[in-house]
Amino acid sequence: MNGMEDFLNLYPPGKETAGEKDKGARKKISNSPGRKTLEKMEAQSTLDIHGMTEEEGKREILDFIAQCRRRSVKKGMIIHGKGLHSPDGAVLRPMVRKVLEKHPHIKNWGRASRSNGGDGATWFIL
Repeated sequence: MNGMEDFLNLYPPGKETAGEKDKGARKKISNSPGRKTLEKMEAQSTLDIHGMTEEEGKREILDFIAQCRRRSVKKGMIIHGKGLHSPDGAVLRPMVRKVLEKHPHIKNWGRASRSNGGDGATWFIL
């Protein structure tokens, strides 16, 4: 037997090989950009919740995320301010991050770059 015949005997056509997943479980090829690319790109849509109460802001964020999903937005930005003028410290920033952390359609989120607001804004990826 030659090398090719040995290989075909060990791995006949159609036989699942070690490390190969079940049929139908193969990863789909996607045209969507990767996570790293999305994190670096500019936000496609922005919501400003400055001056809102915590409850108003939460409602607006949930509506904004739903709108982004309908419009196929991949990356959004929420401007919440730094909380410097709040007597008890930042209220909106922790609320925004808690909502994003628990939302089932949010894949990742983080603090905006300095040029996009730094601690006063948070980006998210759907």
